[in-house]
Amino acid sequence: MSHCSRSFLTTRIIWHSVIVLNAALLTFTPCSADDAKPRYLSGDGSDSSDCQNVFRPCATLAYALQQAGKGDPILAGEGSYQVTDADQLFNLLSRVSHITGGLTKSSHFTQQQANSVISSLAGVPPDYRETFQAAGFKVIADSKGLVTQPKVAGMLKQMKATQLNHGPSECNNGAAAGYPCENLDLLSHLSISALYPGATGASDIWGFRDLNTDREYVIIGLNLGAALVDVSNPNTPWVVATHTGLPSNWRDVKVFQQWSATTERWHAYAYISTEANMGLAIMDLSDLPNSAQELSYVSDFATAHNVLLNNVDYSFGAALNQSPPLLTVAGANLRSGRYRLYGLDKPEAPELLSTSDSGYMHDAAAIHITDSRKDSQCINASNKPFCQLLADFNETTLDIWDTSDNTKPALLSKTRYPSAAYVHSGWWSEDGRYLFVHDELDEVEGGNTLVRVFDMTDLTAPQLSGQWQGPTRAIDHNGFARGNRYYLSNYLQGLTVLDISEPTRPKRVAGFDTLPASNMAAFDGAWGVYPFLPSGTLAVSDISSGLYLLKDNSLLTPHGSLSFSEAFESGVEGENVSLSIHRNNGSSGAISVMLELQHLSTSPEDLSWSPTELHWADGDSSSQTVNFTINDDANIEGLEQLALRLYAPNGGATLENPHTVQLSISDSLNNNRVKALHNKIVLESSQQALWLSFQRLDSSEGDISVDWHIGENTSATLIPSSGTLLWNDGDTRPINLQLTRQDNLDGNDSKFSANLALHLSNPTNTTLSTETVNITWQAQNPKPGSPAGSPAGNGGGALGLWLLMLILLPAMRFKSPL
Repeated sequence: MSHCSRSFLTTRIIWHSVIVLNAALLTFTPCSADDAKPRYLSGDGSDSSDCQNVFRPCATLAYALQQAGKGDPILAGEGSYQVTDADQLFNLLSRVSHITGGLTKSSHFTQQQANSVISSLAGVPPDYRETFQAAGFKVIADSKGLVTQPKVAGMLKQMKATQLNHGPSECNNGAAAGYPCENLDLLSHLSISALYPGATGASDIWGFRDLNTDREYVIIGLNLGAALVDVSNPNTPWVVATHTGLPSNWRDVKVFQQWSATTERWHAYAYISTEANMGLAIMDLSDLPNSAQELSYVSDFATAHNVLLNNVDYSFGAALNQSPPLLTVAGANLRSGRYRLYGLDKPEAPELLSTSDSGYMHDAAAIHITDSRKDSQCINASNKPFCQLLADFNETTLDIWDTSDNTKPALLSKTRYPSAAYVHSGWWSEDGRYLFVHDELDEVEGGNTLVRVFDMTDLTAPQLSGQWQGPTRAIDHNGFARGNRYYLSNYLQGLTVLDISEPTRPKRVAGFDTLPASNMAAFDGAWGVYPFLPSGTLAVSDISSGLYLLKDNSLLTPHGSLSFSEAFESGVEGENVSLSIHRNNGSSGAISVMLELQHLSTSPEDLSWSPTELHWADGDSSSQTVNFTINDDANIEGLEQLALRLYAPNGGATLENPHTVQLSISDSLNNNRVKALHNKIVLESSQQALWLSFQRLDSSEGDISVDWHIGENTSATLIPSSGTLLWNDGDTRPINLQLTRQDNLDGNDSKFSANLALHLSNPTNTTLSTETVNITWQAQNPKPGSPAGSPAGNGGGALGLWLLMLILLPAMRFKSPL
């Protein structure tokens, strides 16, 4: 693909779109696979450029499709265009909402006169005649020009299947629920329409475990906003809340959690970026598990391609030890795209700290290092416990920054590599010694999937030291390392899992094809993957078919898998804590693993700890024990939380769940106390279930219990209506009650309204911080994002982008973004 040159063109384009209205908003943008630049097509054009010059359009549809990046509209003037094979038809159909015919050259392809400007299209099966006619083409029904029908029929069948919801299905004989798979089970699949009725496309995905309730969530970007999904039971996920935004093909999400000693709870926030003209959106997740709220925040930028959280743990979104959490905004305002660093002292209102002096940042990856490179190669970390590194993927080079001083980031290196087409994204190995890099356009220009591996021994001069070559031309998009597995969203190949035990020689060990119809180099299929949920559930977002939750079965190896004995432990100040780490399912070869401490609400003074590495000899399958003392600081404090995590295994061993243990620390002088997470709940929803969460505070010692019951109310009945909350000695996990609404309204939810109260009583070995939870429940008519039911079955799936008989919006003229 020819590279575009930067220019300050301001173009206003009219075309019909279902997915990305703002895709036409073009001012100066970086040369990108992700910038929604129009490609112009005319029968009298020439296939000798990148099709981006309105005065020099390309001539053939095949060439324009080859040049077009993700989301790029194809605007066709007068001419005869031919679909020549099934893969080309698939590519065309997957972009159908971005293709318009019958445009006049005299208007610079901004006005459609399909009755007089004939854009004829041959080779299209009759099933799609109306689709392309609605887009402004005259479809030629000449059977001699049709692409091979059997292959098209097979594609059609597969694409329709991806629009259905699915329940659990094991990977047997290379398939799960009809999807090609290897070592990955399907736990569930929610179609795009089940995530957000009316949406037609998905983008990136992120997740977290809520430290208040221990429930797990993912947030998936959609062309009309985003959906927050409870995946605590991955077999039956449900949509909790939605964010509604301007239409855009691009949305990225990250989540941050902050402890408040005042409210005695965690407060969580989701940061959502988009290339639509709406700045940064923030969702307050404090009302989970019932709902989430949009915050009013005046952003100081209009558009952004991506967001990243620096200095946080990606399972919880909590700040790393002794480090200020930062929000990195990449590709801001498009004109320059320089990255911006924001402080999160007030997470509901991020504060700009600095802006880079470099060019466009497309994506980023951050890591801490404490080895010798901190003092010998970093610039701003000499007096700090670690060096904060930021990898900047900025189209043409890989840049490495030292952000240890977040007000003055220092550039350590700028690296080019052979045959670079578009330096898109990447991720660090867990030990920070290697960086995996994805180029989004090299497969389009020819060749199979290629993931590059850089040796980061010298941060000032990274060295290309290895690669993984895939079996198809599917494009590698985004990837993340967890243990010795690399989880790669591989577009039309779906999710690819690589074994990176030998980082410079990755091997494919698992895969799940979310869009089986094709493996070509096109911008569809799996956009993102989130592999950091403590449960081990993998979450994948597919552009055309929605959310997939998967189980990784590639972790069983002859070298064994490492795990803690328990996922939750407790301890008391002044006492010792012992944690056991097991080597399971194999003992071949010598192995090792690192163990790191993550302060959540604790501080370094709470315990004596130094980085720990555990070793097993060949044939040794015994368990090992880690002992440490919780310091008695003589302060009367409530329960505090920390986490210990296994990371960076060597010798081929994998990490099995639980690979993270959450530890609660209590003061020996404290008494027990029980508190509701919310003492007032206002629920405006037609959903049938209400969640209530209760916390044990101050102490983990002794068995405690509390009775509860719902007060009498003639307008509603909740099942169950009474019960007992019971915590055993040492158990500090929250208790989550699910109460189901029972009424006789013949399905007319709009009539439901109730004011209820849940009362706590009869505390045993504890006291009550909350005695009553007041509940106001006013059902509304169903709206986008109302909780979905079980994903099993055939309901709830909308037709894919390429299968919609599009109801085109009126022609619109769009303003250019800021």
